[in-house]
Amino acid sequence: MPPNARKLFHKPPAGAAGRGKIAEAVFRDHPEAFETVKAAHRFLERIVMPASCRWAYCTNAKVGTTSILNSMFQIEFGVPLKATLNDPRNPNPDQISHKLDVANVFYRLDQFAGAYEALPNAFRFSAVRDPFQRAVSSFRYVCSSQAQGSQMFFRDRVRLNATKFDWDVDPGTARGFRKFLDYVEMEMKRTPRAGLNAHYRPQWMNVDVDRLKPHMLFRLEDLDDALERIAAALGATSAVSGAAPVRLNRASAGDADNGKFDTAEVRARVRSIYDADYALYEEATGRISDWPIHPAEAHA
Repeated sequence: MPPNARKLFHKPPAGAAGRGKIAEAVFRDHPEAFETVKAAHRFLERIVMPASCRWAYCTNAKVGTTSILNSMFQIEFGVPLKATLNDPRNPNPDQISHKLDVANVFYRLDQFAGAYEALPNAFRFSAVRDPFQRAVSSFRYVCSSQAQGSQMFFRDRVRLNATKFDWDVDPGTARGFRKFLDYVEMEMKRTPRAGLNAHYRPQWMNVDVDRLKPHMLFRLEDLDDALERIAAALGATSAVSGAAPVRLNRASAGDADNGKFDTAEVRARVRSIYDADYALYEEATGRISDWPIHPAEAHA
């Protein structure tokens, strides 16, 4: 048997019907936790877990998910993720870490039975980002998808177009960012929560801290230090050493060029749209709490 064989899933992830049944079962067995089946499903589909069930990562779009998933691969298996994937439908230059369910490596909680029941014993964590920087990053990502003609954000790009966002002149501009904020505010007021794209949806909707009860909530700006703490908590070797960091799609890399968007008026606008996210950001200390399992036991 090859190394790490027991750390891999050997059954395919649940399909659409199976995921629905898993959500229904969780809602039925834990009625105190969720008000509807849809609420249960929304929670389950955002959390990634390995076959070992020893950790659970609540994803938060545009908050370093590619970097975190790459590093969790190394923490879990002791080797860097070097396999490659190039899918022209996705503007992310480093897509493979988001397709690990296809390889039966990491699954979301709605993709295998018993995952929710394993959650209380897993090391639970997530990350948040400065709301202004995330808003700019989301805008850049939508513009990138337009430049590539990607299927991603197709709905949003057409709807932006309909609200007089000019795809010939507005991408990447301060005026375009203001129009994008107008669109996001409209969507948040008129579109059901589940219909909002996770890349610009408020972070508090992506990271349900009341249900997740994370052992660790950290800021993207402290990513490297946070990953080392996670590795130590799980009794693993360094999360960064030898991980070929140039492969990581570090969303914060473009933040230095965000000055043209940064005015007092725009910051006030972002704060009015993402007010609750600023409070969540302040709560993200990066400290590990209530993690009773000794690293040696967690790594066993």
